[in-house]
Amino acid sequence: MAFVCAIVVACGGEIANRYTNAQIGQPCMSVCENHTTFREFELNEVSVELPAPDADPGVLVCLMNHFRGRVTCPYGQSKDALELPAVDGASGGPFSSGVSECKTPQGVAVTGSPADPTNGALVEPQCADRRPARAVTWSCRCAAADGTTNDGATYCTCPTGTECSQVVVPIGSLNDDISGAYCIPVGSEYDPMTACTVPCDPAVTTCP
Repeated sequence: MAFVCAIVVACGGEIANRYTNAQIGQPCMSVCENHTTFREFELNEVSVELPAPDADPGVLVCLMNHFRGRVTCPYGQSKDALELPAVDGASGGPFSSGVSECKTPQGVAVTGSPADPTNGALVEPQCADRRPARAVTWSCRCAAADGTTNDGATYCTCPTGTECSQVVVPIGSLNDDISGAYCIPVGSEYDPMTACTVPCDPAVTTCP
């Protein structure tokens, strides 16, 4: 099943020192989530956030590997941000105890973009099987799209607990600078036939 590859480069230029002491395979968070108008990542997408437009993905990136929603908001919110969304079998309805509307890491309410009137502030719940620890992690490019590692580009060696997996499908040239394999947590490969059968729902599934 084909998927879209969304390349996020700095998402507004706010990388700062986030890459200091980052470790491959550990959770990261895109700077896109600092924006109130950024709604969510999509399950059928892969996003690679580079520390700078000319950065080498073979060194370090923040990888959103088929992740849905926002890292900071496991249960999502409805279009008007006043209750839980009723999607994928999630219960919807009023926010339960300890659960509230989606906010940025700085605590500002997520409003969605004025240019996106159809969805408004809707943020879908995360998938119980693709939580941030599995699907939003520090990574690096470990091979080209054809498996090559000796073409002169920079490639990393995946550390213990991670594996080199073809994640970013090439758009155009088979061996561009971004597409190919990246280090992902062992066992976190995406299977569109089985992924996201259970959404995070405070009435059914605990996703703190």
